[in-house]
Amino acid sequence: NYNEEFRILLHTSNYIQNRLRKISEKFERIEKQLNKIKFKVSAGKVNLKKIEGELEQVREEEKIAKNVLVQYRLTNKYHRLCKRRDKKLEEQNNLFERQDKLFQRRDELIEKTKELKIKLKKKLKKVERIKGQFNEKVE
Repeated sequence: NYNEEFRILLHTSNYIQNRLRKISEKFERIEKQLNKIKFKVSAGKVNLKKIEGELEQVREEEKIAKNVLVQYRLTNKYHRLCKRRDKKLEEQNNLFERQDKLFQRRDELIEKTKELKIKLKKKLKKVERIKGQFNEKVE
């Protein structure tokens, strides 16, 4: 009876330890994804600044241009740059949303890990108690 209970508790604690390991692996994957997103976000900010600079330059050139054709071309260029900027901003927003989801998932995994560690401690205490009782019986 003690052997059976001990075996079950050992199996349960091994199961919990495996789940903890899997959660930590998921956690590491999420951290890597977050780092990639952070890099993309910072690169996107640099891109946006560059595009904003180009927009400002085109605005200045547009003011200076007297020739209607040149002004037309500059206006087209300005609108293309605006579209590019808007697309980059949308990409940034998508990255931020994804980042938020990953942070949320990471927090859930942290919480799950805490719960499993508490369960594991309880099971290990029970295993130690049964082991002690078993040793007393053997002696």
